[in-house]
Amino acid sequence: TERLITDKEYSLKYAEEDLKNLENQLNAAVDRESKLADAKNAVSDAETNLSKAKSDLRNKASEIKSSISSQLISVADDISDRNSKLEAAQAELENAQNSSTAVMTWDEANENVKSAQRALNELLVAFAKTQKDDKLANALADLDIEAQAEKIKKQEETVEKLKKQSSETDILSKVDGVVTQINCVAGEKTSADTPMAVIQVTDKGYSVSFSVSNELSKKVKIGQEAEITNLYDGNASAVLQSIKPDPDNSKQKLLVFSVTGDISANQSLNISAGGKSAKYDMVVPKSAVKEDKDGKFILIVQAKSSPLGNRYKAYKVNVEVLASDDTSAAVSGSISGNEFVITASDTPIESGMQVRLAEE
Repeated sequence: TERLITDKEYSLKYAEEDLKNLENQLNAAVDRESKLADAKNAVSDAETNLSKAKSDLRNKASEIKSSISSQLISVADDISDRNSKLEAAQAELENAQNSSTAVMTWDEANENVKSAQRALNELLVAFAKTQKDDKLANALADLDIEAQAEKIKKQEETVEKLKKQSSETDILSKVDGVVTQINCVAGEKTSADTPMAVIQVTDKGYSVSFSVSNELSKKVKIGQEAEITNLYDGNASAVLQSIKPDPDNSKQKLLVFSVTGDISANQSLNISAGGKSAKYDMVVPKSAVKEDKDGKFILIVQAKSSPLGNRYKAYKVNVEVLASDDTSAAVSGSISGNEFVITASDTPIESGMQVRLAEE
């Protein structure tokens, strides 16, 4: 009986091992099935992506083909247009050449005169040799000396005319004015499309233009008179002619003034418009005015001599801004008006720092 039990135990143990092996095989089979399903899904996704890529490629190829076709059409049109322009230019060149052949140059006319003179001399020699000939009358008719002399005279007139044209160097202006610029020097070649000089027509007056902010442009009106503040000798007046957008800055307007009176081209003028003009003792660039917790201030430069030369230091001066515009500010404070004011610097500057002037 014990032996039978032992055999059964071994059989049971072997059965459990077989069952465990079967479970492992089953799990492996399930795992393979799962991996196979994943692989099938991956293949399906890959096929979908491949199909989409092929579709995208076909669409892209169609777009490129369409673009190339459009570009080819454009290039063909451009070539056709250029050929038309080339044919027109060649026609103009042929016309110009035909016209130029009709105008005799000085050298050609001079050579014609010499040739005619030689022919006349030969005829005169022949005439002298045939004076004793019985056929003198026929020889005179053949020579036609008068016709040859008239031809020579016309050629000489042509030569003189061309010689006169080639030696003329005076250039006369069609208007009265003042020459403000000369763009050539003696002996230098010039071209037809380059102005040799600039003439300011004084009868038409002068104009001055500058840009202001859109806000300031609203304070003036077309036709309004302006004051010229820096003209101490002579008399001149300025009138606002137009207000138009500044082509270089969309946030600004360009004011154009018509100026008449005792002024000249390229003269610098200070113009005040848009309100009652006021004079201030100290006007500085707007960029020179700074501000901190104590209020507005400017930085001035004071010089101090030393064995190695002048040394410059920056000092803070509190100021009050009386008036300002886009570029300048009128200020008051403990300043005389003769100080050097710092308007810009490469690095931040504080009061008491040693500085170097830009021109040094």
